[in-house]
Amino acid sequence: MAYITGALAIATGAGWLWYITKGPGAIVHALRRLWLDLPGAAPAGELIAVHHGTQPIWVRCGRRSDELTLSIHTPLPTSAIAFRLWPKTLDVPPPLGPFGQAHGGPPVERAVLLEMRFANTLNVESSDEAAADRLISEEVALGVLKALDRAPRGFAGVSYDGQNLGVYFKGPIATDPDQATAVARLVWSTLT
Repeated sequence: MAYITGALAIATGAGWLWYITKGPGAIVHALRRLWLDLPGAAPAGELIAVHHGTQPIWVRCGRRSDELTLSIHTPLPTSAIAFRLWPKTLDVPPPLGPFGQAHGGPPVERAVLLEMRFANTLNVESSDEAAADRLISEEVALGVLKALDRAPRGFAGVSYDGQNLGVYFKGPIATDPDQATAVARLVWSTLT
């Protein structure tokens, strides 16, 4: 029995080593290393904690199909409102919060009036459309549209779970910490 347990442990270790060095996890591991090389960056579970100026941020690196994904989250004052928005060209909405939908804020549903604020270029979901309308001011909407303009193929959405604002990216922008944080700052600077 001990031989079987030992063999399973070795096989599991070998499988994990292959996954992060040669397998599909290698690119995500390399992306994490890139972000961890930033000054002051430290691993925080699946996230990377780092400061952008005086703003604390958490970065999540990932991969969906053959495309790199990245999300940058920053804390905001707590609210009972949750929302998310993403380009109409994408099928999958961003999760609520840095820990994914299961840990996000209140449930959200389509917010048609807010979609019109973004000239119908973005899907919008909110827990309370009227309250989200007050939170997503013209300045915030302009910040989101600027982010979409600065990274048209890489911008994958924004979410707010009542505690953390997340800006989501896909593709090559994930490998450029300076550009990704600059685009994310266009959004979070309007709410902080």
